Amino acid sequence: MVTFVTWPSLTIQNLDRGLSRVAALVERPAPDEPDQVTQALARFLVVRTCGHLEKTVQECLRAYVENKSFGRVKLFSHSWLSRINNPEPERLIELVGRFDATLQADLRGLFEDNDFELKREISLLIEKRNSIAHGESEGIGSRKALDLLKYSKSLADWFILNFDPR
Repeated sequence: MVTFVTWPSLTIQNLDRGLSRVAALVERPAPDEPDQVTQALARFLVVRTCGHLEKTVQECLRAYVENKSFGRVKLFSHSWLSRINNPEPERLIELVGRFDATLQADLRGLFEDNDFELKREISLLIEKRNSIAHGESEGIGSRKALDLLKYSKSLADWFILNFDPR
C-alpha cells in the first residue's frame, strides 16, 4: 500500500504546472506575436487541457485504488483505469458510479447545474481536441481555449477532492 503524504500527488502537481505555463502564453502573448502563433498556442492549450483532465482523472482514481485496495482487486482495477481516454461526461459519470452511487449522483448534478453548462463545455473541449488532433478546422480562439481550461480545471478539482486517497 502506498501512503500519500500530500494530495494532490506530485504527478498531478506537475501536470498543473505544465498546463499553467501553456495557459500563461495564451493569456499574455508577446505584443509582437503573429496571429498564427497565437492561434496555434490556443489550439495547443485545448489539446493540453483535455490531456490534463484525462490524466488527472486517471491519477486520482489510480491513487485511490492504490491506497484503498490490494492484491487481485488492485490489479484488476488498474487494468481498467488505464483505459480512460476522452473524458466524456457520460463516461465519467458511469466510471464514478462504479465506485459509489452517491458520488455518481453528485457528479451528474455538477454536470447538470446551470442548464448543463459544464457538460456542454467539457463535451466541446473533447470535440475541439479531436478536431485539432485530426487536422480539421476547429475555429478556436484564445478566449475560448482559456474558458475551456477553466471548466476542465473545475472538473479536475472535483476528482481531486472526491478521490483523495489519504
